[in-house]
Amino acid sequence: MRWLKKQGLNFKVTLGITITLVIVLGVSFVGISQYIRARLWQSEIQKTENINAIAETLLDDAMLVGRKDSIDEALSKLGQNVGNQQLSSIAVYDDQYVLTSFASGFPGSLSVQQESMPSNIKDPSCWGCHQLPPEERPTHLIVNVEGREVIRNSVPLYNEERCQTCHGTGKRVLGDIMVDFSQNQFQQGYSSITIGLAGGMILAIGLVVVVLYQVMRRIVLNPVEKIVQMAVEMSHGALNQQIEVRSSDEIGVLARAFNSMASQLRELIGSLEQRVVNRTKALTTFTEVSRRLSVATNPNQLAVDVVEQVQSAFHYYHAHIYFLDEATGDLIMAGGTGEAGATMLARGHKIPKGRGLVGRAAETNAPVLVPDVTQAEGWLPNPLLPDTKSEVAIPITSGNTLLGVLDVQQNVVNGLGEEDVSLLQSLAGQVAISLQNARSFEQSKAQADLESLVNAIGQKIQRATTVDDTLQTAIREIGLALGASRVSANVQASRQSEN
Repeated sequence: MRWLKKQGLNFKVTLGITITLVIVLGVSFVGISQYIRARLWQSEIQKTENINAIAETLLDDAMLVGRKDSIDEALSKLGQNVGNQQLSSIAVYDDQYVLTSFASGFPGSLSVQQESMPSNIKDPSCWGCHQLPPEERPTHLIVNVEGREVIRNSVPLYNEERCQTCHGTGKRVLGDIMVDFSQNQFQQGYSSITIGLAGGMILAIGLVVVVLYQVMRRIVLNPVEKIVQMAVEMSHGALNQQIEVRSSDEIGVLARAFNSMASQLRELIGSLEQRVVNRTKALTTFTEVSRRLSVATNPNQLAVDVVEQVQSAFHYYHAHIYFLDEATGDLIMAGGTGEAGATMLARGHKIPKGRGLVGRAAETNAPVLVPDVTQAEGWLPNPLLPDTKSEVAIPITSGNTLLGVLDVQQNVVNGLGEEDVSLLQSLAGQVAISLQNARSFEQSKAQADLESLVNAIGQKIQRATTVDDTLQTAIREIGLALGASRVSANVQASRQSEN
């Protein structure tokens, strides 16, 4: 059956229809042919019975008038009149099974010799009936006479009341009348009908196959082929395909399911393309931010660069960043986008740890994502940001040490997701490194500036020639270094008395 799997749907449907019709019509043919055979056979039997009844009447008439010699002539005339019925022979036997009258050689049938007829009841052609009781004997059977099969109808001649005048009452059966009927007409008729029926069946199979195939093609194959064609085109990238649904059956359900699948594929591929674009943009932004962060030396400028880059690259509604005040534990806003960010910076906006999403992210040291802020417990609305619909807060940490929180807001419900969390976490890690570097740079610079200042003051003091000049130089330089408007020094001198 491997070859069948390689065939197309059209061939399989045609083969299935043909096999089904052959089986159905084959069974019908057998049943019809058997029915026709039975009717034809019954017709043949009826003919033999009719001829036998006529022969019996002729025999009765001849016996009643006492003309036994006219029986052969009457039988011959009977055969001549019904010769076209394929009558083979008519024979009359007495009660001793002696052939008393015989006629054969009728038109339309081959002649039978009298010697070919049975001479006693032990003859194979007779014993099949005579071995049974009279009431169980069949009225007809098939026998072989001179190499030809004939239908033999045998009727006993009962000793009726009108016959008892001559034959007395001692015998119940006076003899038999046997009519042999050729099967040629029956066989020819049956063969002709069978051939015609077989031809009609074959023609019917062909016509029905064609009609059913066209119907199946219109109802099933054409829609399926369209779906297959669409599937092939979709595999080559043509996703803007739709099947016209014209029915509510299984084919219609399949077409609707395929249209739905095509739509979902378009949406999926579109979303994948958008995700690729977003990911590319994210990588570009991440690279740019990382480049800027790597050279940042001022934490405040670092904060401004981060929020501006994040907001502009991904079109967030708002972004701001908080640094942890280690003394108070509060989160001090260090950078924010737009007018809202500038206003909050000017006000010195801060959030206690544990309060709001930003405080929760700082307290748990874990990202806090809220796709819909109206459903979030503990969310703090900001009058300066009335369109916030979703928000995510990302802790900025170095190991287990909290440095700050990066907060991003969007003006669309579900506008922020896990991809944003992943991206912002990566940025937050880079911010943490850069923030530590910037702070270390500031500390190192402050220490270097202090040491330079001390060295400069020391050199100026060394150039002084008197104590007063030394004091004046020291006071003046310290005041300049500290930015003080007034610097004073108290010097207490102690004298030792000479002995």
